[in-house]
Amino acid sequence: MMGTPLSALLRPVVPTLNTQHRAGVALASLALGQVAAPAGRSYVALRRGKLSWPEPSELARNGRAVEGLWADSAALVGLPA
Repeated sequence: MMGTPLSALLRPVVPTLNTQHRAGVALASLALGQVAAPAGRSYVALRRGKLSWPEPSELARNGRAVEGLWADSAALVGLPA
């Protein structure tokens, strides 16, 4: 858990960092259906402690890149592509 001490040190300098608690609450709210994405949105981001639904990056919308990442990830864990 190296991120925890580092986050604690950086938070006074970079107050926009999300805490583990805020991230956990946001994830639980999504998983439990307490927060719903706007129609047509599937990508969520936690920015300054608030959920937002930005457009995924151009690379994330690139089908060839997505397929390549899936194949590489499958190979790394020993699954067929």
